[in-house]
Amino acid sequence: MRHYPTKIAFARKEDVRNDTITNTPAGRIDTSHRYDLIEHDTKVIDLRTLDKPPNFKKMGFTTLNLQHNQLLQKELKKVKDTSILTSENKLQILKHLNMASFYTADGKERVTILHPVLDGLFLRQAGPNDLNITDINGETSMGSAKTAHVDNNVDGTPLKQYIRGWAPWLFAHTSPGHQNHISPLHILRLWIPLQQPVRPLVVMDGRTFHRSKEQVAFHLPTGDFLNRSNQGLSYLLSNSFSKQDVDDLSLVDVWHLLYSNQQKWYFHSGMNYSKAFVFSTLDGAHSSCSLPGEDLASTLFNHLNRITNTIKNIQRINNMELNELYFETDKIIKDSQMKIKSINTTIDISFGIDKLLLAMSEFQMEMNQGKSKRNFTRLLPIIKESKNLLIRKSVEVTCIAMVTRVEWNVYDIGGFIIILLLLMKCITRYVSGKVHRKNQETIKKVKNVPTANNDTRKCKSKVKAKTLRKRATSKR
Repeated sequence: MRHYPTKIAFARKEDVRNDTITNTPAGRIDTSHRYDLIEHDTKVIDLRTLDKPPNFKKMGFTTLNLQHNQLLQKELKKVKDTSILTSENKLQILKHLNMASFYTADGKERVTILHPVLDGLFLRQAGPNDLNITDINGETSMGSAKTAHVDNNVDGTPLKQYIRGWAPWLFAHTSPGHQNHISPLHILRLWIPLQQPVRPLVVMDGRTFHRSKEQVAFHLPTGDFLNRSNQGLSYLLSNSFSKQDVDDLSLVDVWHLLYSNQQKWYFHSGMNYSKAFVFSTLDGAHSSCSLPGEDLASTLFNHLNRITNTIKNIQRINNMELNELYFETDKIIKDSQMKIKSINTTIDISFGIDKLLLAMSEFQMEMNQGKSKRNFTRLLPIIKESKNLLIRKSVEVTCIAMVTRVEWNVYDIGGFIIILLLLMKCITRYVSGKVHRKNQETIKKVKNVPTANNDTRKCKSKVKAKTLRKRATSKR
């Protein structure tokens, strides 16, 4: 087992107050404190170095093998190469995931995607130490997660509006104070790393999570993270809900986390889009973090950005500025080569830093040439490729899925039959009780109108007697 020191941002205990809305045992944090976080020193364990893969039922997360879905792999490769998620990419990814089945890492469960959600599909990109990344359209990409959190409250918005309060009965979950481990239905998050040398996803072992003390209720404004499409969430809001429901949906019920020493966090180094992390949005605690070496990588990254800007504006730069950049680059290369030897980091970060240093060396080589022989334009693709190696890219998909066991033993089947029989018994009792109540109501109605029936019979008998007397009289 190999682990790395890092820092993960948690909610601050001083911001927690009593929860008078949902009565969460650990309390509630006001929306105004959503950016007030505190970083704690934490160790993250590399799943790549463990003997056994994570078990979904026990730990609350696992990985899926996506390799057999070739059409999905092809589409994910397009997104990785272009670094942009288009509408066509989204439709194709949703199409290839819909009703697709995957096995968990330990082979004990089968995950069947029943419905991938369009509004829950997006691309994240982040540089080392969470540097902002600009896509090919010149827009700043969605970065990595900043805080430890759980995505959804099964009792809160928007599930209570969408499913009218039936979510806790319908979906499997573990929440403070209650749980549902019977239902095979889950709301899952698929985290597919196109490449993740830096800012990896980290997930907590559910067995080390004391929810009654560490899971804090929180209202998150949807504007902080959600761009509503005309055919997506906003369409549903404007056509399916009342104005009060729409107002309620402006705040999403999520969970913040408080730090504790017993928590265990995991990540997987070296993953690509042939695998995906999977966890429940209703109880899977997760975040992202910077690994050892990312601070050095971010320094090199920013310096290469400066070199790139200099090359693009070479006509406006005088020799003195170029010489200053040359000597500064030389110092950074020497200092970095000394630092990298003392850093215990992942293979991907170490390799990426070497490539960044190599790109800087290429700049130095051009500077060592005579002024008339310098060819700075050839450096642009070299610098771009070296930086690209240290950009985290991930596609995330929210979906409704069925999680079932691959193998069922005699006890499982017996338990399933017992539950089925009890369910049938409950339904039978309900139906028979309803029929019995209806019969009782009918009997009461009949008993409430006895006089009218007797009067009718008396009238009929009088008419019949009168008719008989007339007949007797006529015969005489």
